[in-house]
Amino acid sequence: MLEAVDALLRAARETLGTGAAPSGPQTPRLGEQLTPPATWHGDSSARAQQHNTDLDTTRSTLRTAHHTVSTLVTDATSISRDAHTRLTSVQAGTR
Repeated sequence: MLEAVDALLRAARETLGTGAAPSGPQTPRLGEQLTPPATWHGDSSARAQQHNTDLDTTRSTLRTAHHTVSTLVTDATSISRDAHTRLTSVQAGTR
């Protein structure tokens, strides 16, 4: 019976792996909105301003995605750390 428990605990340890848990992703450098020259007028200016607005929308989307991923990585790190601690306790308790 204990051999089966030991085998399951070894398998759990292999599944969890070893080493440090991942750290959260670094904050991306996305740049800031550019201010077009006040003296620039015409079709090119309008298109450039539209592209600037589109880039701001994309930056906002990327910031939101980064925040979501950072939260998930932080949660996964905590879960992994807790699992290692609990598995160590279970292994110590079976000896």
